[in-house]
Amino acid sequence: GKVLFASGSPFPNVEYNGKIFKPGQGNNAYIFPGIGLGAILFNVRHIDDETFRIAAHEVANTVTDKDFKVGRLYPRLNRIREISIRIAIALGEHAYEKGMAGLYPKPNNIEHFVRSQIYHTSYDELINVTYEWPSQDMKHGFPVPVARRHSVEE
Repeated sequence: GKVLFASGSPFPNVEYNGKIFKPGQGNNAYIFPGIGLGAILFNVRHIDDETFRIAAHEVANTVTDKDFKVGRLYPRLNRIREISIRIAIALGEHAYEKGMAGLYPKPNNIEHFVRSQIYHTSYDELINVTYEWPSQDMKHGFPVPVARRHSVEE
């Protein structure tokens, strides 16, 4: 037979007819990060039921053919960051359309605005790159600048 299954918590893989199925988590892990992000960024005064439908559609639209082929109902959780961004963008558009946004003026490019506000966990290199002095310029491990001799009489 056929079944569509999603659990509320992590569930072990299921083997059926020699094929392994990975159950999805049918909980709020996909929806609320994006709704929270959008609500904060656009200072949304009221989150209506339509917001949740929009978020559900955004999640559904991220499920790929590959996901379906392996029996997934939801996208991989490692894509949650991009999914949350897409939900926040859609929420922002909806909030301005319905007059629920409190951030004014409205950003010219909602997607650019959302992406510019995201925290990034990558850091610049913290260790300075060292310069290897040529051996002829080194004395006892310290660089020795070439100095011109000066006299008081000059």
